[in-house]
Amino acid sequence: MRVCFGLVDEELAAIVELLLELPPEEFCALLLQLFRNEVISHAWTTKQLKRCG
Repeated sequence: MRVCFGLVDEELAAIVELLLELPPEEFCALLLQLFRNEVISHAWTTKQLKRCG
């Protein structure tokens, strides 16, 4: 986790603990939703930057 997030603070550690308690199906669905949101956010930012450039 340190590779992805750097310092793992108490808040992040607590969230990870909760995520590890989820059933695999819920965990995967959550990760896919989060990944989808990141892709959409990145695409939106890239599109906006192209308009400004």
